[in-house]
Amino acid sequence: MRLDELLAHYEAQCQWAILANKFRPDICPLSPKGTVARWDEIRGDLLKASDPDSPEFSDYCMRTATWQSDKVLFCMTAVPDLLYCWARNSRRIYHIGKELQSLFLMTSLDGVMWRDVVLPFDSFAITLETPLQYDVDCILFSGVKKRKNKYQAIASVGRRNLELANAFGNITTRCLQMLQKGKRQQAAEWRDREYKAMLKRIDSDGVCGVFPFDLDICADSPVSSSAKDLADKTLLVRDGAPADSTASFHRSDELMRILAGLCLYLRAQGEGSKAASDWQLVSSGVDPSRKKKKKGFRPSITDAAQVCTVTNVYDMSPEEKRALRGLGGGGGLK
Repeated sequence: MRLDELLAHYEAQCQWAILANKFRPDICPLSPKGTVARWDEIRGDLLKASDPDSPEFSDYCMRTATWQSDKVLFCMTAVPDLLYCWARNSRRIYHIGKELQSLFLMTSLDGVMWRDVVLPFDSFAITLETPLQYDVDCILFSGVKKRKNKYQAIASVGRRNLELANAFGNITTRCLQMLQKGKRQQAAEWRDREYKAMLKRIDSDGVCGVFPFDLDICADSPVSSSAKDLADKTLLVRDGAPADSTASFHRSDELMRILAGLCLYLRAQGEGSKAASDWQLVSSGVDPSRKKKKKGFRPSITDAAQVCTVTNVYDMSPEEKRALRGLGGGGGLK
């Protein structure tokens, strides 16, 4: 699942930062009580988030704030809080079918105000059958206010999160093995070489794993203005470097059309509509008694999550599908 890949990337980034601190503490400073040092506590927090005695989201954010966030995490800093908000408040995931996604992307948001958009849950995730620009295939939205009219969300790239999690993990493991054998210089050189090669692969297609952004949601504000705001904020930045403004606006506009479009569509269809499937419980299919015996096993945070598939209820003709493709919103429609 996409959220598991996001968490795996976060954990691997933290372990990478700890390794980097061993080589260059001046460039990669870490607090002994910081977020990175406590990286292995996050998954346990998420697995217990729905328990009655677990802290509410606001209390959890205050707790993580006292951990002194380490700046080395860059765009990954918001991951624990947003995942906790999702795990605590809903564990719900909407999966949008290809046709409906295309229709959302072609629908104008002109005149639509935030008061018209009813969020189905305080926090929820959206997974896409067809990736958006930069291969974004998941949106994690936190409807619990960060501060006045400020909400947080993350656009995530599943394939790249998984790739980076494995890459960071493999480099870290290999370097630690070298350090244990006293080969510090060799480990440092190999680490730098592999890291540069990894960045080169990322830069070749412009796809990183995470695009975090804030949303200004005010009842009297138009939804379309939020997309314009995003283009000037964190979505414009990738790995600390400004991205192309036109591409960033296009990407943020797509995200807003998907997020607002889903909320408006669910509200218009009403309960019992064939547009939304019944909620299906997610299970890894692994026997719990065998999980604990597996070396290095890390339980999935999406076990016990619920997924609803949302599809287009209007039966489109082949001509309409071709027309939609021609307008650029086909997303691979056949």
